[in-house]
Amino acid sequence: MPKFEEGALQTSSIILANVITSAPTNSDQFEQYVIGDMKILPDVKSEYLPGQNLRIYMQIYNMGIDQTSQKPSLDVTFAIKNGGKVVEEVKGTAANSEQFFYGQRVVLLGKIPLNQTTPGKYTLEIRVLDNISNRKAAQTTEFKIKEPIVKPLTAAIP
Repeated sequence: MPKFEEGALQTSSIILANVITSAPTNSDQFEQYVIGDMKILPDVKSEYLPGQNLRIYMQIYNMGIDQTSQKPSLDVTFAIKNGGKVVEEVKGTAANSEQFFYGQRVVLLGKIPLNQTTPGKYTLEIRVLDNISNRKAAQTTEFKIKEPIVKPLTAAIP
C-alpha cells in the first residue's frame, strides 16, 4: 500500500493477470499470489494474441466517500495506446469491470477484449475520476500483442 499524499487520489501498479479468482477460504495472506481475498496469477510476459482479454487488477486509495451511501463513486476509463496515440478507449461498466470497496481502498478488476487490436507494443492507461472529490489519477503498464499462430494446412494423402 502506498503512502497517502494528503488530498491526492492514488493507485497501485496495474497487474495484468492470466487468472483472477477469489482466494480459497483456507489460504494464508502470505501465500503466493494472494492479495487480500483475491488470488491473482500474473501474466509475467504481458503478451497476448488478438482476441484474448486483458485481465486487470489495480487498487485505488484516498478516494472520497459519499456521506449518504458510505461508498466511493469512481469513474474508470481504460485506454489502449500505441506510440502515444489512443487506439481504443473503453469506459468501465458492469460488463467489463468491477469495483470492490474495502475501507481505505477500492479493488478494481477489469477485462478488456483485444478484438480490434493488431500485433505490436501497446500501453494500457487506466484513468480514474473520483466523482465525490473531483480528483483524478492515472496508471499505465506496457503489453504486447503477438502475431496469431497459424497452423500450416496439411494436405490429405489419397
